[in-house]
Amino acid sequence: MTMARIFRKGPGYIIYKIPSYKCVTQALVEQYPDTKGNAVYFEFPQVKKLPDEGIQFPEVTSKYYIHSYWRAPEGLKTMGKPARKPLVRLVLPASGNELIRELRRTLTQYMLKPFKNQLPLPYFPLVRKYMRNISGKSNAVFIMKGEKIVGMFNLEGREYAQNKMFQYLEWSYLDASLTKAERADAHYQASNWLEKNTKGMLTTCGIFPFNVRSQKFHFKLGLRPFKIFARLNKIS
Repeated sequence: MTMARIFRKGPGYIIYKIPSYKCVTQALVEQYPDTKGNAVYFEFPQVKKLPDEGIQFPEVTSKYYIHSYWRAPEGLKTMGKPARKPLVRLVLPASGNELIRELRRTLTQYMLKPFKNQLPLPYFPLVRKYMRNISGKSNAVFIMKGEKIVGMFNLEGREYAQNKMFQYLEWSYLDASLTKAERADAHYQASNWLEKNTKGMLTTCGIFPFNVRSQKFHFKLGLRPFKIFARLNKIS
């Protein structure tokens, strides 16, 4: 069995260091509980090449659910390519209320509904609480096609790691109706906006193993998985 060593600890949490995400098994998760006894964090060398199936944890049963954390310590990459004539445009939310409304609408449309049978039980009350408490003060941008909102990138919060300050990419989406050229233009403009607004110091959390499309997007953007937590799949 893989042995883990304590990497960092603080009030209510312990992070263990392991050689690779592939070492994460049910036995490992249950051998190293944190101080609360219902979750465990493992940090590992950042993944340099993402498998076609994304990073998966087949030896961990549905008794637990796993989130992965990603960051871009080497900076973000420019995605897509600019159109000769812009096909979409970036617009700041007109108000905090507009941002809140769009966050609630798109979280429901692109996460809660399509993945309702795969999302862990604790996720639903957590995201409902998040949507109730959205402040509307985060740094966000809408992607517009004509007068329609077809995408969003929302930055919120900060985290210190490796003596560097990272900003969280809390939520992002692009409308499935975008053409290939429109999506490439949206990726290009959005990745440049993210670089400008984070100076490349971007991190995100909460990517589920089953959301391979999201994993591939973040990897192309320059983020790399480096940490996971496994938590009991029950509402406490």
